[in-house]
Formats: sequence, structure tokens, C-alpha cells
Amino acid sequence: MIHRILLLLLYLWTLALFTLVSTAIAQTSSYRLLYEVDLKNALVSPYRNVLKIYDVAVDAVRGRAYTSGSQTEFASMIDITSGNEIGSVLLAFPPQLNQLKCNPANGYLLALTPSTTPVKMYAINPANNQHTGTYTYRTRAGGIDIDVTSNHIFLSDGNAIKILNGDNLNLIDSFQVGFTAGGVAIDSTNQLIYVVSRNLIAGNAVIKVFSLNSPFTLYRTINVPSSDILGDLILDLPNNRIFLLGQRVIKTIELNSGNIIATAYTSASTNSKVYSPLLQTIFMIDEDGYSSQGEHGSWGKLYKYQPDTGIMDSVKMGDKPSRLAIDNIRNVLIVPSMHSGIVELLDLQTNAIDTIDVGESADEFALSPNGEILYIIKRLGGSRVILFNKNTHDLTQIRAGNWPCVAEVDSSLERLFVLNAFESSVSVFDCNNNVLIATIPLSILEGRTDAIPVMHLDQPTHRLYICFPEYEKIAMVNGQSLQEEGVVTIPGFKFNSELHSAIGVVQLITAPQYQKLFALQKLEKKLKIFDMNTLAFLDSVDLTGLWPGNSSF
Repeated sequence: MIHRILLLLLYLWTLALFTLVSTAIAQTSSYRLLYEVDLKNALVSPYRNVLKIYDVAVDAVRGRAYTSGSQTEFASMIDITSGNEIGSVLLAFPPQLNQLKCNPANGYLLALTPSTTPVKMYAINPANNQHTGTYTYRTRAGGIDIDVTSNHIFLSDGNAIKILNGDNLNLIDSFQVGFTAGGVAIDSTNQLIYVVSRNLIAGNAVIKVFSLNSPFTLYRTINVPSSDILGDLILDLPNNRIFLLGQRVIKTIELNSGNIIATAYTSASTNSKVYSPLLQTIFMIDEDGYSSQGEHGSWGKLYKYQPDTGIMDSVKMGDKPSRLAIDNIRNVLIVPSMHSGIVELLDLQTNAIDTIDVGESADEFALSPNGEILYIIKRLGGSRVILFNKNTHDLTQIRAGNWPCVAEVDSSLERLFVLNAFESSVSVFDCNNNVLIATIPLSILEGRTDAIPVMHLDQPTHRLYICFPEYEKIAMVNGQSLQEEGVVTIPGFKFNSELHSAIGVVQLITAPQYQKLFALQKLEKKLKIFDMNTLAFLDSVDLTGLWPGNSSF
């Protein structure tokens, strides 16, 4: 019986689709664009979009911060003092993961492509978007520092330190260091350069100190006993010390003696170690960007370590932040958030936070009952739902929960329902005035992976069916009483983070005439059937033979 119902539904679905397409082809001879709107321009800024924010760099001399993403070929330019986006820079490569650094000598942006073979670094003049030079690494990209006086770039490339012209990245000179080089740091006062080994050598992290100018004489070697790789370093010359940093460890070395005077560990691997001389504090961010569990969000953990006291502390920052930069002239920490498109500026003296929205994208849509308002869900998180009035062409916005991902409108109730992945809740708005009526908490845990939850509204019963694939559960919510009425585990479905991602891992649809809820496991090609009133499990159907080859929908 169930199989006959399924085949009937598939037949009706195919017939309806064929009729719709045939009618459109027969009746539509041309299309006319009625209106278009640039969401980024209207809501955020007129500058080119940066999506899935990844890296950040600071030009403290000019008070500029630059942040780039992996989905667009631009970097956003931010004025640190005013807290405004003031421009964008065209990168010299297509959208991909990239790393940024600023050359304070001339204000140029240095952009690297760490995932390409070979790795390349590009010099870009932000004033005119001109690409002024390219350096191609022989091996993996290592540490980098800049001598502002000479406008020379010193970088690690395998066993060598390469010296480049800061204007065009032409090779000026190079010297061998005797090991695979990691971080580098310049002491311009004493005309020295410090280089640390990328890997351990005979149980030591090795620091070598060379003269800054040719013939690059080796003055000193410091062996630091360690069981952890310490490939990054930070010089603190006023306090006669150097910090060696690994993924989860910080060792403080006295420069005169070369002895370890302090060791500290973080609870997770970290990125972007930066140092504030004003606060005598090292800041780091969680390497994977996620830290919270059950805190209504995907905030990252920002570590603060004070070497003088040995105190290790942490605070919540951002929405999947993965990189940091610091302006030690204005004493501002810059934290870009990948999901929300927001860059946070933390004043290290007052702890005040300013936010700049540099990214905007759209994914999910719903139309108001009167057909005048288009509700637009952002693609990469945040907390906003964008409203487009098709009559006035105005854009406004309302705040939902953390990472709204699906919108549904109940026409008879005149309510907008917004599913929030990182809050495991449904925000309910009155479509007449767009005022928040209620927030319905779900008993399913908050979404944590890229397997985006889905929501289906059954208009006749005013019920919402919500699936969080990573937790293998479906929730049923009454849109009239604003209550969760039940949760069921999908029998036989096992979430695999390596295979299940993006939206549509599990798709939901109801058949009110049969009082059935259908859950399609797209990858497995299995259909699970439930009673739509009780969520009782009724049947499972293998659909492998019903569509050819490896096609899916």
C-alpha cells in the first residue's frame, strides 16, 4: 500500500512539474527585468562584497585593516579609528583561501595563496588596486617580517631567508639558515634578524640570530628544549625576551641567557598569535573557530595570556572567527567573523567593541501573505532577515536568532517562521508589522556543522517539521499554539560529517491527504515515512531503483 502511495506521489509530482514547464515554454516568449537590488550596497556599504571572511591584516601606520574571504576576490578596507568600511581591494587571484599581511613601509597589501601549488605572494597597492609584483615560493610559505627603513621583506622559504623589494617583490638577496625556517622577527634597532626552526631539531626548537644586512653573519644560536614544535616567534625587546609559540604552547625565553622562564598551554590549538606591549598580553584565537556548546551560538574562544603573571584567560568573540590582527598604535584588536560577515574592533583599553558589517549574501526566500514583502535569509549566518518591499523597493531588516537558515510563511495565520540553526529555535513574526511574536526553543541541540537544518510548513495544520541532520532528529512544532509537540529520531539514519553537508541532507514534505510526513535521505536514496500527527514511524522505502545512475535531487 505504501509503495503504491509513493509511486502515486512521484507520478503526480512529475506530472505537475511537466505541466508547469510545458505551460511556461508554451506561454512565455520573453522576460522583462522588473527591478534589481544590491543587498550589499543597500544594507552595508557601496564597496565590493567579502564573503566567508577568513584572514585579516593591519597597517597600523595608516590606521587601516584589511579582511578577505574565500568566496570573493576582494579584501575589505576598514578605517580603524572611525570603525567604517572605506573601500575594497581587488586581489590578484580568484576566490580561495588566502592570507594577508600589510607592508607598513608603503601601505601595500601582501596576499598569499597557501593552498595553491606553488604558493604565491602578490603585492597590491590598495590606492589603485594595481598588482605590483609576485613572489613564487619554492616550498611552503613560512614566517615573514618587514624592515620598514629599507622597505625589505624577509620571509622563510624552505632552508633559506629570502629578501625581497617591498614595492615589486623582486628578489634582492637570500641566505641559508641551516634548517627549515619557521617564524622570523626583525630587531631594527640592533640590525638583527631572528629565525626559528619550523620543526624540532634533536629535541630543541632552534633560534638563530643573524645580521640584518649582507653577508648576514650568524651571531648566535639558542637551543630551546621542547617536546612541542614551536614554529612562531614574537620579539619583546623592551623586556629582554622572546616568545616561542606552538599550536597549544607558549614558551618565554630570556634573551640574554636563552633560558626558558615560563611555559603556558592553551586548551585547544590556536591561530594568529599577536602581542600587545601596552597590556603585556598575547592574544590567540581557537584554530577551528568554534568553542561553545549550548551557549546559543558558535562563538570562538579568544585566549589572553599574560607572561608576567602566568595568567591564561579567555573570552567569547565572534561567529566562527579564525584569525586576529592587532593595531598597537591605537591599541585595537581586530577579529573577523567568517559566518556573520562582521569584523569586530576591540579597544584594548576600554574593552568597547565596534562592529563593521562587510559581507552580505542571500539564500532562502519567502513571500508575505499580501505578496508585497520578500523575506530574504542571509547565506552565511549572522542574525538578520532582510525585507524587500517590491512596491517601494525599500530594504529593511529584522533580527531573528543566531544563524537564521530557513523562512516559511503561514498565509492564513499571517506569520513568518524563521529557523535558527545555531540557537535551535524558531523566531515567529507577525507579517502585518514584522514584530517578533515569540521564540520557540527546540529540544534538539544547536546546529554545529555545515549540514544545514531544514524546515517544512504544512499550511492546513499549521505544523512545522524541522530536521537537524547531524542529530538525526525531526521536530514537530505547532505554529498556532507556538509549542514544540514532539521529536523523533530518524530510524536507520546515521550522520556522517565527511559525507553529509550543506542543505538538503534530509528533505521533508507532507501529504495531508494521507496524513503522512515523508523524510528523504538524499545521499542514501531512502524515504522514511511517519504519521504527520504523532510522528510515529510507519515505513522505509529504498528508492535506489526509482531514479537512474547516481543522480539525486
